[in-house]
Amino acid sequence: MTRPANTTEVANTVFDEVARHGILLQTGGEFPSATTTITGEPLSGSWWSHPQASLIHWVLEALDEHRELTTVKLINGKVTLVHTSLWPALVAIGSARQSWQMARLSPLATTMLETADHGSFRLDQFEPTATGRPTNAMRALERKLLVHTREVHTEKGRHSKEVQSWTDWARTVGVLSGRIPNVDESKAAFERIVQANDIKLPW
Repeated sequence: MTRPANTTEVANTVFDEVARHGILLQTGGEFPSATTTITGEPLSGSWWSHPQASLIHWVLEALDEHRELTTVKLINGKVTLVHTSLWPALVAIGSARQSWQMARLSPLATTMLETADHGSFRLDQFEPTATGRPTNAMRALERKLLVHTREVHTEKGRHSKEVQSWTDWARTVGVLSGRIPNVDESKAAFERIVQANDIKLPW
């Protein structure tokens, strides 16, 4: 897939939107999104069938590598871009281990969470010690914001996920413990951003 010449320009425009809102859906119509910013219209269904699919692909790749952005399953369980200004709040929520996060976790998801607490790991290299599908357990952890994940390319050219505890991720990206607000303040920061929309947050 050829990289369009205007990829950097469009990626910068999307980044400006994330910086303005604080968060931005990767794709979707219920909240400002990267794909809407790229194409100028809300998309229904997969963006792969859109005439600008090549541009969308390369812009999302560029945003994934941006030093001031990360992604989590935040808005309605969908992939959401989060600006660095909200990373302390994200770390506070992710590492809180509140009841809404820990309730009904499968034994496999619990094992994965404990593994992440002892160091990062790659999902395709995880050796389960409990029954269940690792991909399903990981989705549960992501929906509850219990771990930080990012997509990586494996040696075989496939996609996998690197999984980190929020403490490790915060240390990696330079979020200092002294900057982390309390959990209630952190939730309120995100709630204020989405309050005018029909949005469900994980908690």
